Amino acid sequence: MLIDAMQYLYCELEVQGVSLGFSKGLKEARNEVKRLEITWIYEQATKGISIQNIFKKRGIA
Repeated sequence: MLIDAMQYLYCELEVQGVSLGFSKGLKEARNEVKRLEITWIYEQATKGISIQNIFKKRGIA
């Protein structure tokens, strides 16, 4: 809960023009995680692994 509050505060300060760089770095990190996940899924699919097995490996089956 505290982490969420701090994240919100830093993002709000960034929007108001007090540049802390936190929200930009956070956004870049989240985008990188998304890119890595999509790349991993693509690599699994090119190996012939079924979508159901990919779901199981990700814990979303």
